[in-house]
Amino acid sequence: MLGAWSLPGGVLEVGETTAEGVAREVWEETGLRVRPVEMIATLDRIIRDDVGRVRFHYVLIEWLCVVGEEPGVELVCGDDATDAVWVARSEIYSETYGLTEPTLGVIEKALKLAETIER
Repeated sequence: MLGAWSLPGGVLEVGETTAEGVAREVWEETGLRVRPVEMIATLDRIIRDDVGRVRFHYVLIEWLCVVGEEPGVELVCGDDATDAVWVARSEIYSETYGLTEPTLGVIEKALKLAETIER
């Protein structure tokens, strides 16, 4: 939804692995080249109509990625968003971003894992 903060994501292309898809989506939405490191979580997002029937069922596969070391690469906003920003860990719970529990949980899990890996 336009105006809501979230993590980059999108639809896989036919024959694309989830790792390839996350790298492509992050590049399209932020201008950053990333290397997927490890899957963090798999989540279901089920959207129902007014009488409870399933309208859409999305399976979200969240990845920990590291940004490539290309010189001069800056975060930019893709055409499907109004802004893209780096947020300090201490700010992710701010009402400014309105992130929901599933998203906050994925971010925290990724940050903890990132502390344990070598880049």
